[in-house]
Amino acid sequence: MNKEILEEAERLRASLDKPTAGGLSFSNAQQPLVPSDPISVEFHRLGPWFTQFSFKGKEYGGTNRYAGDARVCDFFEWLDVEGSLVELASFEAGHTLMLAENPAIHSILGVDGRSYLIERARFIKDLYGDKKMSFELCDFETEPLRRLGRFDVAFCSGLLYHLTEPWNFLREVATITDRFFLSTHYAVEELESKGEYRGETRPEYGYYEPCSGLKDHSFWLSLRSIWLALRNAGFEITHQRDLPDAQNGPIVNIYCRRSGKVSG
Repeated sequence: MNKEILEEAERLRASLDKPTAGGLSFSNAQQPLVPSDPISVEFHRLGPWFTQFSFKGKEYGGTNRYAGDARVCDFFEWLDVEGSLVELASFEAGHTLMLAENPAIHSILGVDGRSYLIERARFIKDLYGDKKMSFELCDFETEPLRRLGRFDVAFCSGLLYHLTEPWNFLREVATITDRFFLSTHYAVEELESKGEYRGETRPEYGYYEPCSGLKDHSFWLSLRSIWLALRNAGFEITHQRDLPDAQNGPIVNIYCRRSGKVSG
């Protein structure tokens, strides 16, 4: 990451007197720099990281581990297809590494809206030598997903609640796949209406805050509105796990298939 991005990220992070990422709170502690270890040096050059990685018995990156992650466990349990996968919001490739371990997944395209996260993800790909993975930049607020091509399944975790118009994003997902795993926070109270969808507006902190949306606000859909938006996009829910007591707010994990019926 270049010096300007590092300085802006630190400035923004220091200026916040409340949790980042739409009201969510995460640890930003880093693994210590070991100057004699070139891998450690490269991690620190690309950081600060959120995700903790284990490589050849050493720990690198941040302090947040994905081992035993319930989202990936649910996805593997419910997965009913083999082939190509697109990961919508690949972040630092923590989930990507886990997804690549499943032999049913033949290839993974990880997509994210921040160039510095794509750089980190490509570093992880090269570090682990995983040939299944590739990464591409995409602004989910402005760019159509269909330009990415078609995939056998899509995996989307930690993105929907960072978007200003999540219902439009779900319609875009329906143009690239017939199988879709979604893990997202949702609004408990339906404080506002956006057309037929209800939920609440949350603050976001832009490009330089990696655990946030790209705009200055997002719209958290209520659970009922998530169901409606999926149905309007032509998806039929086949599996769901509601986690109302999850850290940082309620989460729902959903696996769905295209029904072919699009509303609106």
